[in-house]
Amino acid sequence: MRTPSSEMYGDLRSFGGITNCAAASILISSKSDLFSHVSNRPFLSRKITNAAPGSIDPAEFSNFGISTQTLFSKIISNLGGSNARRLVSAHYAGPAALNMQEALTCIGEDASVYANALHRINNGTLKSELDRDILYLHLFIACGCLQNASAAVKSTEMFANVSLAVSLKTQLTSVNKPKRFPPLTSPITPNWG
Repeated sequence: MRTPSSEMYGDLRSFGGITNCAAASILISSKSDLFSHVSNRPFLSRKITNAAPGSIDPAEFSNFGISTQTLFSKIISNLGGSNARRLVSAHYAGPAALNMQEALTCIGEDASVYANALHRINNGTLKSELDRDILYLHLFIACGCLQNASAAVKSTEMFANVSLAVSLKTQLTSVNKPKRFPPLTSPITPNWG
């Protein structure tokens, strides 16, 4: 079954050049019982990379802000070149976001929650484009780990607020409901200013 977790680990391996074991070593808390098993390939595949939604307690994960920045640096290093950061941004705002939304749909999650957050990241006023790039990846990572779009968005909003001093929450300007964007059917173009 295609899940956000399998989508995330597959993407980190194919696009980012990061093995499942290396990614899990970054994402799983060293205080977790799961951490001692990340080098056991059958266990890693069955219980972590292809974990059923809800089977891993959120407390088992490392801080997503720190994990995301570590993974971001590794991906940039693995891609190499002066354009690597833009490639990462375009990937996690585009094809990877589409794939994550499809994985969310496969497990019965509302993919528009992810799409809404992606639009807020893309259109938000941030201090630097690097912050935007990190937020695209943070949303992807949190969603892959938590396998819950609402929890991933909440985690990303909290990271943006605490670590970057920005708000990604929808600002209500009237009594109308906030606009909900449908799940993406094509990649968005990152807003590079």
